[in-house]
Parts: sequence; C-alpha cells; structure tokens
Amino acid sequence: MPKYFKREMPDLRGTGEQQYYYVMRSEGAMDTAELVRRMRQTYRVMGEGELRGMVDTMIRTMGELLADGYTVSLDGMGSFSLALGLDDYEAGTPEQHRGGEPNARRVSVRDVHFKAQRRWVRDIDERCAHRLHRDKQGTREIHRPGTTREERIQLALAYIREHGFLRLSDYVLLSGLSRTTASRELREMDSDKSVPIVAQGRLSHKVYVEKK
Repeated sequence: MPKYFKREMPDLRGTGEQQYYYVMRSEGAMDTAELVRRMRQTYRVMGEGELRGMVDTMIRTMGELLADGYTVSLDGMGSFSLALGLDDYEAGTPEQHRGGEPNARRVSVRDVHFKAQRRWVRDIDERCAHRLHRDKQGTREIHRPGTTREERIQLALAYIREHGFLRLSDYVLLSGLSRTTASRELREMDSDKSVPIVAQGRLSHKVYVEKK
C-alpha cells in the first residue's frame, strides 16, 4: 500500500508561516530482473530471457539515438533528452595533444532528462486513488541549517539526493538567503571544483544536481 509523509520546512524568513510539501515513501528499488519478472506475469508467451533481451535492446538503442542528437519519446510514458555541461580536462590528455590547451573545458553529457507525459501521470494518479495513506510517523521537519557556507552546501546536497535536483527557489527556502544572494552562491558552487554541485539547463529551466 503506497504511503506518503508531510515534510515541514522551517520558517527561514521569519514570516510565521510554515511551508509544507508531500513526499512519497519509497517501498524499495525494483531492479531490471524484478521488472522482467513482473512483465512475465502479463506476457506469459515470452520467457524471461526474451523479455530481458527486449529491455536491454531498448536501453541500448535509446542510448544510441540520444547520442545521435535525438529526443526519444515513448508513447504513453514520456520523452528523454540529453543535458550537457562543461568538464575540465588535464594537461597531457589526448584532447590536449590534438591542440587543446591545458585545463581547457569541453562540452560533455552530464545527465539524461526525462519528461513524463501528463496522460501517464494521470493514469498513475488514478491507480493511486483511494490507496495513498499517510505515514504514521507524521510530519517530518527539516531542521534549520547553520549560517556557514559549508552547512548550506551540505543541506543543498541532501535536498538534491532526495529530490534529484535543486532549483533556485528551493535553495532560497533552504538557506534563508535572499533570492539574489542565493543565486550568487549557487553560481559560486557551480564554478568551485571542490563543491560537488553543478548547474544544468538555462534561465528558468536551470537546476542544480550532484556532480558525478
């Protein structure tokens, strides 16, 4: 039975108003082998080996298409596209021998973005209808961080690891900084090689993720 809990944000701005959002409680991770076993329950005419081969072929083919510059859409599910970023490469690498400069930067693939189709989200919502239950542990509070930059970095990392990415608006709430100061600090994190946080996207689509 799916469960959720309410996460309480601290009143970082001193407005007297608490911020809340809801988080799905994970029932564990389902790997490819388990996914194939679930598929086998529906498609009994095919063996697990055949189904696993189909899944592996789809994953490999999607990777090839993404590498060729395509956005890959799965009907009834959503679309996949590449997220690019800049990497540093050191002196003496093959790139340098081909004419690159020491510590030059190159564009590389940082992540694969997925955008779910609204119809698929609605279908999942309908499956969850009347089945979602509140976790008995009740409301969980995010404790207000300290005021040092290192503490704010750790808080940002914890948020990214839980949600997958961090937006500027999220960091404003987490840090208690003004929007201008929070934006500047996130840019500094992105350019600081010692901080495992990097920016992806542009303008209103910019998010921050953990550096791989």
